[in-house]
Amino acid sequence: MGKCWHTEDSEEENGSGNCKTSRHQITSDGVSSCNSPKQPPRNESNGLPDLISPKQIDPGSHSKISGFFSWKKGKQSNSSSTTSCASVPPTPRSEGAILQSSNLRSFSFSDLKTATRNFRPDNVLGEGGFGSVFKGWIDENTFTATKPGIGLVIAVKRLYEEGLQGHTEWLAEVNYLGKLYHTNLVKLIGYCAEDEHRLLVYEFMPRGSLGNHLFRRGSRLQPLSWNLRMKVALEAAKGLAFVNSAERQVIHRDFKTSNILLDLTCNAKLSDFGFANDGPTGDTSHLSATVTMNTDDCAAPWHRETGHQTVRGHIYRFGVVLLEMLSGRKALDKLRPAGEHNLIEWAKGSLSSEDSVLRIIDTRIEGQYTQPGTLKAVNLAMQCLSANPKCRPTMEEVVASLEGLQDSNGHQAPMALFQQMYSAPSLAVRVVRSRSISIAATSTARKTVPAVSTTPVRTPHIDSHVLLGMSELDLQQLATDLGQQKYRGKQLHQLIYKSKVKEIQDFNHLPLAFRNDLQEAGWKVGRSPLHQVVKAADGTVKACSPTVNRASVWDIALRAPKQYLRGYLRNLQRHEIVEQVLAIEDLFKNRVSNVVFMGMGEPMLNLKAVLEAHRCLNKDIQIGQRMITISTVGVPNTIKKLASHKLQSTLAVSLHAPNQRLRETIVPSAKAYPLDALMKDCRDYFDETSRRVSFEYTLLAGVNDAVEHAVELAELLRAWGSGYHVNLIPFNPIEDTEFRRPYKKTILAFAAALESRKVTTSIRQTRGLDANAACGQLRNSFQKSPLVAAADMPITEPDMVAAVG
Repeated sequence: MGKCWHTEDSEEENGSGNCKTSRHQITSDGVSSCNSPKQPPRNESNGLPDLISPKQIDPGSHSKISGFFSWKKGKQSNSSSTTSCASVPPTPRSEGAILQSSNLRSFSFSDLKTATRNFRPDNVLGEGGFGSVFKGWIDENTFTATKPGIGLVIAVKRLYEEGLQGHTEWLAEVNYLGKLYHTNLVKLIGYCAEDEHRLLVYEFMPRGSLGNHLFRRGSRLQPLSWNLRMKVALEAAKGLAFVNSAERQVIHRDFKTSNILLDLTCNAKLSDFGFANDGPTGDTSHLSATVTMNTDDCAAPWHRETGHQTVRGHIYRFGVVLLEMLSGRKALDKLRPAGEHNLIEWAKGSLSSEDSVLRIIDTRIEGQYTQPGTLKAVNLAMQCLSANPKCRPTMEEVVASLEGLQDSNGHQAPMALFQQMYSAPSLAVRVVRSRSISIAATSTARKTVPAVSTTPVRTPHIDSHVLLGMSELDLQQLATDLGQQKYRGKQLHQLIYKSKVKEIQDFNHLPLAFRNDLQEAGWKVGRSPLHQVVKAADGTVKACSPTVNRASVWDIALRAPKQYLRGYLRNLQRHEIVEQVLAIEDLFKNRVSNVVFMGMGEPMLNLKAVLEAHRCLNKDIQIGQRMITISTVGVPNTIKKLASHKLQSTLAVSLHAPNQRLRETIVPSAKAYPLDALMKDCRDYFDETSRRVSFEYTLLAGVNDAVEHAVELAELLRAWGSGYHVNLIPFNPIEDTEFRRPYKKTILAFAAALESRKVTTSIRQTRGLDANAACGQLRNSFQKSPLVAAADMPITEPDMVAAVG
């Protein structure tokens, strides 16, 4: 027997009805039939409702939103957040009692006036119906006002002095945020109640509101990625679940995207409790609102019509917000074409099939999500939007469902499989200095693990507030945006790329006001210290550099039959790639002359950041294009895309085998990218750019190192024309692997077999065997052992190799 779903609008929210709507059922042969309603069973394994796949639905058997998604309702969960205080005492009646009972700091009006530079208009962060919000600065220890750019940045809401409702909102904020503490609630630091002045002091949220990131097209704000949207949705849900689960429930009656704020690392926090109420008590099923918000686009229709508020109303509001996050559209937008003004009504028309459901998703994040995960997210939003509140999930159940979306990938398309196997957040770099310094990735290393990770594919989180990687024109535009002369951008460029200054406060050639404005706006240079430096007996030096979130990654590249790689965390951002080149220059006190993008995951799946870093290395750091190599395992359709940019850089392709069968046992992605298709793309790359392709071939003893393999490789290359070079890489032995490095005579015989057949061949020199030179080795050892300071490592030899990973 199939699942059940609604086919008629549910009864009004009277607080007492059950899910009484007639239901259809999908039988095993796909035919729908109408049955009397009954309570569906709960999924006993995890306490969560079953999510209904559109594949189970007959598209012709329904016409309304409720005909596509179902909530299988059971008893409410009793779980509650343990993050913070979960008990809110009854609201005190008087202002004095509220202020006395809160755990907040009292500020003087004079201090807040000084902290905000006399409430200057250029310090305004935003305006609401009852007041304006200003940026200010206070001392972190004494909480007294400080000069701009010094101390703790705060947001100060100053309520308009006329109007009773503004005072009521101010008092509600003090009452609730003065007692509720949770990771996903904005922290209220204190208040001012002096004469007629009423102000609130909050922690500063530099990324602003979720609404700005979703709806402000054409701005400097980057669209939030799919994974970041799901993260924000989960954190907002946790915030709502917390206030709902308090001993005395709190109803946040103004939950919307503009009241979900993001901190510097995009953690979501709920704000604006001015409209909040204590939840109903005893036999009361709802509260009657004293203020009707006619512009409230997120409230359920019954709430808007009656003014009655219930905790279940939070669920509907969350469904609206989740749908806005999925689509990138406002709940009501009259600027949209006819038929698309109302987001919910428009979404209803897109539920007839899986393909049509995907039309709901924001086109700006296309390709960042998997279809099963998307269907589950849309399903959850529709469950929250059920007309009958009894058929909506609880916030605890919403949190559990979103946590499931964070942890599960579902079935992946080939491109997503490439991303899971090959994208990683750290770039491993090797530097060689004889007459000049070259920088290249460490050779691909093998790490054997028992099973494929279920870690979801993570797209890069774009940090739009990092100076490193920006061009001189970009920096000039930034300077003018902050009210400075255009030439200040050129000064910034010199400080970042020539002087290599690592902190904004050390930009001594810039005016203090400009430095303060950069820091207040959340900008940073984007440089990080080296974590560890290891020196080998042959002079090789390898350094371990952190990523922005200090995360480590899994080794990549090769695998044996029936053995799999683990997943990855994320791709590198532009500045993380560039900063490693500058770190090597700092380490050796010399310029880098050669760069290879390798060991950083799969560059072709992070092509935007790679191309931006390539531009920066070439134009800003002055490394010639012909001295840059981009290495790839081969991803369908991406080599053509790279060729279209007509770079004068070398393309290196990880081949590792002369035929498809053997390559599939070594390279995980080979099944998705047949050898003939890869070779054709390489030939087209040579024709388009006139730059020869270098094939990387790691020699594994007894696997792919026989002379017969060399002969077959030469025949393969001859069949696809000229313009190729083979770089032989003797396997670099690492711990926990059964693979061996071939004997020297085997390596030489393989090279001779290629050269005798007119194939240009080189053998990569092996260095740093005792310095963990293979990809990921140093990182793994760093995680297991204390730091080794770079300053403790003497670097005096004229010829040495280092690596940053």
